[in-house]
Amino acid sequence: MKAPRPKITSNNRTTMKQKLLLSAAAFLFNAFLLLHAQSIKLVPNPDKQDTSGHGLVYGYQQDPVVLNGKLVVVYKSAHYSALQLATYTGSGALHLIANPDTGSGYYRLGPPVILSNKLYFTYNTISHTNKLAYFNGSKTTLVPNPDASTIGFTGYQVVYNNTLYGTYRPAGKTATQYVVYNGSTLSLIANPDNSSHGFENTFNIVFNNTLCAGYVNSSGVEQLAVFNGSSWKLLNNPDNSTTGIRNTPIIYNNKLYVQYFTGKVPQQYELMEYDGVNNPTLIANPADLEISSFTADPIVYNNQLYYGYEDTTGTTLLAKFNGTNITLLPNPDNSSFGVKGIPAIYNNKLYYFYLDNNFISRLAEYQQGSGGLQLIPNPGSGGCFGTPLVYNNNLYFQYIISQVGSLAKFNGDSIAIITNPPGNYTGSFGSNGYLGYPIVFNGSLFLQFGSIPTIGVGNLCYLTQPTASIDDIIITRKATGNTEAAFNVKLYLPSSEQIKIAYETKNGTAISGKDYIAKSGTITFKPGELHKKISITIIGDTVTKVNKVFYVFLDHPKNVQLSAKDSASCTIKKSQTFADGFNVADAAAGTKFSVYPNPADKVVTIMLPLNTKASAIALFDMDGRKMLAKQVKPNCIISNG
Repeated sequence: MKAPRPKITSNNRTTMKQKLLLSAAAFLFNAFLLLHAQSIKLVPNPDKQDTSGHGLVYGYQQDPVVLNGKLVVVYKSAHYSALQLATYTGSGALHLIANPDTGSGYYRLGPPVILSNKLYFTYNTISHTNKLAYFNGSKTTLVPNPDASTIGFTGYQVVYNNTLYGTYRPAGKTATQYVVYNGSTLSLIANPDNSSHGFENTFNIVFNNTLCAGYVNSSGVEQLAVFNGSSWKLLNNPDNSTTGIRNTPIIYNNKLYVQYFTGKVPQQYELMEYDGVNNPTLIANPADLEISSFTADPIVYNNQLYYGYEDTTGTTLLAKFNGTNITLLPNPDNSSFGVKGIPAIYNNKLYYFYLDNNFISRLAEYQQGSGGLQLIPNPGSGGCFGTPLVYNNNLYFQYIISQVGSLAKFNGDSIAIITNPPGNYTGSFGSNGYLGYPIVFNGSLFLQFGSIPTIGVGNLCYLTQPTASIDDIIITRKATGNTEAAFNVKLYLPSSEQIKIAYETKNGTAISGKDYIAKSGTITFKPGELHKKISITIIGDTVTKVNKVFYVFLDHPKNVQLSAKDSASCTIKKSQTFADGFNVADAAAGTKFSVYPNPADKVVTIMLPLNTKASAIALFDMDGRKMLAKQVKPNCIISNG
């Protein structure tokens, strides 16, 4: 027998309706959370793209840069084969910058540099001659070459002593020289010898108030050349190598280190050290190894130099140099490949990419004092690549699955893949999805993508996530006892992830320990939360006669972006006391009385002898200001409102 259907009353009808509404609200809220989890949004291109290889141009030495509050990228338009600059202000579409002629445009010879609010780069003109060009934020201008060279400016521009230098192939010569730009014209600088090669090497670096660069001498051997602002000087190589120095210079402990191909038999790479005064010397490799090279880029971490070191078997180990000796750290597996790529420092740990024994690229972690590298599990098939970047307390890099790149995020524990925007990801390796070369602009992470929506078309994208801010507050100080000042930290969108933000108080006119109690810490938003309070103790005071201010600063955001309002002020208004202290005087008739508490806040008690009649009482504070004048009776309680 079936149970009888319950009778539906108006009350339980309402209850059922409420449940339905609550369920719908919960569904919508969860959908809202999913909608506002981290996602990648597209910046519209300035024209219609339907041709592979057009749109945003990506790749080494075509990295985006920030100039005068704008993001500047390299772009190839739909109906114009030349490379142009394009700008993005933070909203709308990319804006194309007209080229100064109909040549090939932006030319990839060294990364662009910024000097005096101008972006300098190499430009290939209509005559196929390279020239120095600069962009002032609105217009691209060509700088005339110093002679009639058909090759011209060969790039690798660098700022030294607040002046721009670059390499140049003069007319009728085979050797590359440096030129200096004084703001209007380029001038050639003489080479240190009559070599037919000159500055063919692509590296330069400012060290010890000199410009250092690789120079191929008349014997075809590469030496270190130093420029003091007027002339070049060649430094003697540390041995009889027929090859000499190589790329990837780095400064460590006030010395310059460069990769060097020695004259030993068999030949091997060693670290060459230059102290800025004496001729360079070599750092000996570990005795049992013969070959060493920077197969992974060098980096200074916790006052030691780390780089990829290839041994005689072709396996790359992580090398650690303390200024005297080189120590090789063991690989985490029996891989015959090892560490590679561009390193990053995140949460005081060193990270490299690592090619394991299955030929899978992994993220490897090293913490100073540990025995060696530790491998981070991949989130699935595919591997780790690209240029790592720390942003909002997470490490971001490229992750490639089936030839399609995605943005990966490492939070210190695990790697997560952020879903790509819709696209036609069917092109060749290296042109699909996230392509690397990230940059932070206006507090957001911007990325270069390929094949959205058409195969091979490049696009600028950005990572969306919640934004946090903190409100200013005003609080009145108590005369006695402490007060809690509550700062409101709010998110403009809820998140599906846990959010953490560090905070710290800073003195203004208010001094910690006297006006308030200094505090620092971290607030945590659970998924879906929008508000958190930071409570700061205000110290009571009856002496201070003026308002005072202190500040709370937000920092180290995790899974959230800080808005421009990332700090807040607290104005401490002086205590609103009834009287800051009373002069107790005799009444006109000689009657004695007392006032308590003294000093007082809002309420005082006037004590007169019981046998007295009503009396006229006037109260003055310690500064002589009259607070009130009243007729009072014995044991009368009066207040200021």
